[in-house]
Amino acid sequence: MGRGRSGLSKKSGGGNAAPAKANTPSGIDYNQFMAMTDAQKYQTIDDILNNSNIKVPSYLDSSDTNKVIYGLGMANKPTVVSDSQLDAMPGKDLYRTVYESGSMPPPSSAGILDQIRNGDYTQLSGKGGSVHGRALYFARDDFSGSTSYGMRGRNAMVMRAKINPNAKIVSESKLDNDMRNDTAFHNKFFTKGYDEKALYALSHGIDGWYSGSYSMIINRGALTASSQNKSTRKALKSGKPSTRSGATSWANAANV
Repeated sequence: MGRGRSGLSKKSGGGNAAPAKANTPSGIDYNQFMAMTDAQKYQTIDDILNNSNIKVPSYLDSSDTNKVIYGLGMANKPTVVSDSQLDAMPGKDLYRTVYESGSMPPPSSAGILDQIRNGDYTQLSGKGGSVHGRALYFARDDFSGSTSYGMRGRNAMVMRAKINPNAKIVSESKLDNDMRNDTAFHNKFFTKGYDEKALYALSHGIDGWYSGSYSMIINRGALTASSQNKSTRKALKSGKPSTRSGATSWANAANV
């Protein structure tokens, strides 16, 4: 297949028409993308990254991962349930703490968490680069580890989620090993400074990966999330957040 053409831009033998374009910025949706060969997927990613007509929404940064997710129309959202319903679901708790910063829209912590739960697209962690790759970072079964990060900013809030049983989650070491051993992927992307880890995961239907106490989620549809936001501060008897004491668990954190 010639450079600059995706697997869906080429007519099949026997004069059959090419599949209809999807209603996405690239004309290809994720289901069509996943039906391609690996070579076609990698070419499609390259096409999207080099297509100047695909412009991500202004509330997202223009990273390679965001552009591919947007280009393929991957608007998957978590299943949102009550806190008690999440308690009844098997699996480890994942915590994500966010705070208000002039460089991270939307401006409010509540708005950031709402975007993760309900937005068509959401800002990923690691703006400007990240050790574990571009994704949404969660602390796995470590409330204090998550909130210690968020305490650095204004009006920090925490969300809680769990990974759905049918999600495809791998270790970061396996992801890295498979990526290094994929010569076609390595040759096309490694020397270009792209978000290789996230792009490889997207190409192989991987919803997220983990390392140490971190879980990195690239597909929000793999999550079930509580609708409740919590403060990083301990709840007083009145239910309001303490101004002095930090919360030590989800249970004793104040609702916000």
